Amino acid sequence: MANALSTADVSAAIGAGAVFNIAGSASVRADGVNQAKAKGRSISVSLVGMGLLNATATASGDDKATVGGGAKIKAGSLSLQANGIDHADADNDSTDISGLGNIGFSIASATVDPSVAPG
Repeated sequence: MANALSTADVSAAIGAGAVFNIAGSASVRADGVNQAKAKGRSISVSLVGMGLLNATATASGDDKATVGGGAKIKAGSLSLQANGIDHADADNDSTDISGLGNIGFSIASATVDPSVAPG
């Protein structure tokens, strides 16, 4: 069995009640990358055999750029940006050599569940 899990959360924020006076532009940006890769490998040699090979990869995370309640921002411009990239790969590779018979099961599962939000 091979499992890979990547669930990092990334946030950039101006806190509640903050006060900013900026002559030029202001930028709040959160960039997150989650990558999960699982590879299951098996080799079996038997007279009679049975095997299970399972690989699971999950990439999910929250990427947020926020301005808290009551914040006062005086600026030429304000940019609020959140970017997220999530990628998951699951792969199985099995080699079985059997004299009389062999039963094998292989399951590969990849899940991507991103949450990206400016707010």
